[in-house]
Amino acid sequence: MTILKEQATFLSGATDNLLEGRVKHSQSGDVILVDFFIGVPVMDNYEYHGLRVQHEPVMIYPMTVTDQTLNAPSTSTIYLNCPAQ
Repeated sequence: MTILKEQATFLSGATDNLLEGRVKHSQSGDVILVDFFIGVPVMDNYEYHGLRVQHEPVMIYPMTVTDQTLNAPSTSTIYLNCPAQ
């Protein structure tokens, strides 16, 4: 999830580290979870959970992106269309 890591670095730099982008990886059964948080160091490292990406260990697509900011999270599934070989 290079894109999330890049965005985390950008957020930290753009706010002079007042806010920190944080990317955390974990696994739940057969699913890889990548979570994006916004951390606030001056508020005892408070974290706001922005979004979660889920995918299988071997293939990144399809992936499911879930907005964690809503009371009822919204989910989108992203597929990669590969041309026939």
